[in-house]
Parts: sequence; C-alpha cells; structure tokens
Amino acid sequence: MQGVPPQFSDEKDRARFRHLEQLPGVELYHAHISRYAFEPHTHEAFGIGVIEQGAERFRYRGSQHIAAANSIVTMNPDELHTGEAETADGWRYRMIYLEPDRLEAITGVRDWWFSEVVREDPAFPTNWPADLWPVA
Repeated sequence: MQGVPPQFSDEKDRARFRHLEQLPGVELYHAHISRYAFEPHTHEAFGIGVIEQGAERFRYRGSQHIAAANSIVTMNPDELHTGEAETADGWRYRMIYLEPDRLEAITGVRDWWFSEVVREDPAFPTNWPADLWPVA
C-alpha cells in the first residue's frame, strides 16, 4: 500500500492488510500507530475508516484535521495527506480501501466524491469495519 512502510521501526506501531480474493479492488487495513508519522502520500483508492481508539492528526486538502475515537474518516483517491498520533497512546483504526471501479460496481453510483473528511455520527455503527474483518 502506498505511503505505508513494509515494517515499522517502533514495536508499538503495527499494521495488517487483507485483500479480499472474492472482491478484487478492496483492501482492508487495521493499524495501531503510536510513534510513526506518515509522510505526505496518496492512495489510488477511496478510503473509508473508523478511529477505534485514541486520535489521529493529519493534513489533508491544505488543513489540519483531528479524528477522535468513533469518528469516521473519508478520503478520495490521489489526494495528498499525512498522519500521526494526536494522543500519547497513538490511535487504532480500520480502513477499507475501494478502487473507484469497485466502489461504482458495489453501489451503482458513478463519480463518487467525499466532501466531508471527518464525521462524528453517534448513530453510525462504528463496528462495521470489524464486522468485515474480525480480529483473530
């Protein structure tokens, strides 16, 4: 995955990827980051995720954002962003990355575009990524 090192230097930082063979163009990512700071990078896919614990600070679309626990983060393909811990214990999060063609095939909607970067919605089921990818 673009922007993510193959291995972190600090043992407190860890991440796992999962590709779904039955759904090409879908990648699941689960990470707990405490020390690592992501340099500016992009992804070729749409990113939809949930902050499970802690908080993340990141630069996106020319502004600083903070995504706290239970917030939803959405990002468009090929948009430059960073990422680092906002809290001393870091942040744990799950993302699903969907290639544009796959998102269109799943939803039947063309020309997706997320305008809102961080959303706090108490009614949103924040366990949905875990339902897709339970921790083993």
